[in-house]
Amino acid sequence: MLMVILGAGASYDSAPSFPVHFKNTRARPPLADQLFDDERTIFRSIITKYPQCHPIVPNLRTRHGKSLEDVLQNFQAEADSYPARVSQLLAVRYYIREAVAILGFPKLTALRIM
Repeated sequence: MLMVILGAGASYDSAPSFPVHFKNTRARPPLADQLFDDERTIFRSIITKYPQCHPIVPNLRTRHGKSLEDVLQNFQAEADSYPARVSQLLAVRYYIREAVAILGFPKLTALRIM
């Protein structure tokens, strides 16, 4: 199963009070490439809840020019021959769900965008 993340770019620059050049990127929803950014304290606290994904997190943070979606797709392709990938990717899905729920929609609702 392929997981597709939609809409991150649209919400990233949708608030007039946070224009694209606004320096405080922690105040806006993350882009897909920022979902595993270790600089945000909230990401570190969320990821500790999902230890099953810890073995692949370094690869999601340092992707060597590949997109997050490409790296996740490669891990998904390995799932048939490496069963541990299934639980790792499931943990990643729960992590992303929680990160987006905490950082995405509440901020947009507070800004009266949603």
